Amino acid sequence: MTRRAARPDDELRAAVADAIGDTVGVHPAHLGVSATDGTVTLSGEVATHPERMLAERTALHTPGVEAVANEVTVRSRGATPSTTRIAREVAAALRDVDGVPPGAVAVAVHHRSVILTGTLAEQPLRAAVEYAVRRVPGVVGIQNLIRTRR
Repeated sequence: MTRRAARPDDELRAAVADAIGDTVGVHPAHLGVSATDGTVTLSGEVATHPERMLAERTALHTPGVEAVANEVTVRSRGATPSTTRIAREVAAALRDVDGVPPGAVAVAVHHRSVILTGTLAEQPLRAAVEYAVRRVPGVVGIQNLIRTRR
């Protein structure tokens, strides 16, 4: 296995910070970036889960980055929704996804992170479920363990 020439830590950190700063949809004012031996750690807070994931994706696509530890948290607006409320709203969001049979997806919520399990017909439906869950207020993370038949 051939290993790429590593970028110096300071150069890699600056490259990732610049890339995140240039990414539409990510507000870098409250984000921190550190780098050690090709592994980048993102820290701080953002307004939404999609913004958190976009910052991670941007870091992963920066040349020289081998791994990303995403420690960014999602800032809550006002009162933090309860686990019960998040679970109820996720279940309602799943009912609105065309093609998802009742009971096909199980939902568990732990500390505002959602775990999805079950089996669906195809990958686009699996992606649609995750997309719907990402829009539920209060969700800070998703672990999509849904299997597909195709």
